[in-house]
Amino acid sequence: MPGAKEKLSQLKAHPRWWAIVSYRTRNGVVCVDHLFEELRELHDLIELGPDWETIEDITIKLNPRRRQQVADYTTEESMAPKLLPIEVVVEVMRALGKTEEEIMLIRKQLEG
Repeated sequence: MPGAKEKLSQLKAHPRWWAIVSYRTRNGVVCVDHLFEELRELHDLIELGPDWETIEDITIKLNPRRRQQVADYTTEESMAPKLLPIEVVVEVMRALGKTEEEIMLIRKQLEG
C-alpha cells in the first residue's frame, strides 16, 4: 500500500482541476474543457477565450482522473507533513518555560 509521499506524487500526475466553460453562440451553447493545476490559472484561460460576457456557466470540479488514482487519500494523510513530532513539541514547550507537569499533560493529549 503506498505511503503519503507516493500518493502525493500520484496526485501530481494529472492536473488538479477540471473546468467546463459553457459559451452562448448563435448555434446554441458550446462547452469548452480546461484542465489546470491552480485555480488562479482559470482566470488566464477565460481571458484567452471568447468574450467573458458570452459565458453561460462555469463548472469547476476535481479532475476525476486524479481522484481515481488516490481514492483512499484522506485529510489526515494530507496534514501529516504539517504535524510536528511530539518530541519537537516538547522541546518547544520547554523553551517556552512550561513546567514538566504541563508538558506531560499536553503530551498525553497528543498521544492519545
